[in-house]
Amino acid sequence: MRIIGVCFVAVFALSAIAAASASAKLPQILFKEPHGGFPGTFTSVNLPAPKNIAKLETVGGTKVECTGQTDKGTIESAHLGKVEVKFTGCSTVVLGSKLECESTGAGKGNITVNLEFHLGLEHTSTSTTVPAVLLLLPGGLGGSFEFTCTSLAKIKVTGDVNCLLVDLEGKPIVANRAYTSLQLSCKQTHGVQNSTEFLLSLVEESQRLMTGGHLNSSLNGGTAEQAGQESEDALEKFENSKKEAEPVEFILEEE
Repeated sequence: MRIIGVCFVAVFALSAIAAASASAKLPQILFKEPHGGFPGTFTSVNLPAPKNIAKLETVGGTKVECTGQTDKGTIESAHLGKVEVKFTGCSTVVLGSKLECESTGAGKGNITVNLEFHLGLEHTSTSTTVPAVLLLLPGGLGGSFEFTCTSLAKIKVTGDVNCLLVDLEGKPIVANRAYTSLQLSCKQTHGVQNSTEFLLSLVEESQRLMTGGHLNSSLNGGTAEQAGQESEDALEKFENSKKEAEPVEFILEEE
């Protein structure tokens, strides 16, 4: 998540809900309930360069970049959770000048945002079984987030972001395997999010497929521009509700 303007995600456009196929039940993935029960907790650490760089980029080329990110969050149920994301070393360039960015109360160069997340599956024309996370800005679907880069630039971001869950080698996670660490990978290309379709878990079959996942970013109240978030984050220190260390596991339900 990183920012311009959340992971900028810090960064976009309200997802439209499309009808899923009525002829076949689509697979879904869930968090396996810890032995100590929900909620579970986790934190994160920075990955080594260049993966430590988080970026929010619009299709017009405007960028907000951060040099670090740390998370702490809760897994509240089989498919839902919350996470506080702190970006550090954040800046953008306006008219040739480098400007430090910050959210309210975070301090210069720092952006903090509280997100909701929904565990599900990336949906493509060839696959529906790649675990992913849908990150929602404050307020849920259609939510928004604001930060400033000095008095010259006030940035507002709306939308949601699809990010893949992979292991530390970048391979998709698999069901029924215990993980002590995971990587949350958000990818974009020139302001366009690489993953834009998402299968929700534990909702009515006709409402599971969400399309158009991306961010929109506006500067100083101007016209919103499509944006994408790029970030890599290592999640670790998974604990159950009893504050006991317990690896996270997943259940894949298929027809």
